[in-house]
Amino acid sequence: MTLAYFLNLGQHFDVVINIDGFNEAVTTFKNWDSGVEPTYPADSLWGAWGRQLDQNGAPDNRLMMLSSYHRLTANVVSYEAAHTRIASLKLFREGLVGWHKWRARQSAERAPEALKTTGYFPTAMVSPLPAGEDIWQYTATTWAQASRSMDLLARANGALYLHILQPNQWDAEIAPYSPIDANHPYDWVIEPVNSVYPLFRRDGAALAAQGVAFADMSGIFADAGTADVYVDDCCHYTQQGNVTIFEATVDALVTLAAQAE
Repeated sequence: MTLAYFLNLGQHFDVVINIDGFNEAVTTFKNWDSGVEPTYPADSLWGAWGRQLDQNGAPDNRLMMLSSYHRLTANVVSYEAAHTRIASLKLFREGLVGWHKWRARQSAERAPEALKTTGYFPTAMVSPLPAGEDIWQYTATTWAQASRSMDLLARANGALYLHILQPNQWDAEIAPYSPIDANHPYDWVIEPVNSVYPLFRRDGAALAAQGVAFADMSGIFADAGTADVYVDDCCHYTQQGNVTIFEATVDALVTLAAQAE
């Protein structure tokens, strides 16, 4: 989608490099598991930020605005009640204070439910995936189709396209992994990585057979020490890890350019 956007604006590319794998596996699963459209950007980030804006009283949130109105009105009436010298009027105003505070609470309590459909980031799936849909296969199919589309867009605009499958330490087909931190919070990524990466390798080979330049670098760190190439137990690389991938990418591009001549 981003590539199409820039091309439509007239941006020129000599080379388009698509490095992916980990986020496509875990974000698709995390979104789906949370009832969010699987292909949406990470709801735990984008959706959470949007909901935070809404809950802080963003202008489009009518209920939060209504709650703020009643809360402020209660403060004004409370001040008036404290300074009136007529007993009946004082009692009436104190009654108004209680009513406005009640309305403020009611609106605030209803706001989180309303945000599911009216917030800045309405991410919940309107039409859920078909019953029995294999989320792992869905992920791989969407991933491969996106790569084919990027290849077609790049070729049509005179650019070389290279798709790289990045490595991740939890990929059990490559090597067993011993966590850097025994108390790491990333247990949840193990299932999506090991369910989807084998499909990525399978479908990546099919992409290559169809003429898409695909480089499987998922095993590029197989002989390296964990601490040498990973800075944490999630997915992030050290400088050495980045250099290793960079050099392999340059080699792949040199080969690709030679084939294109």
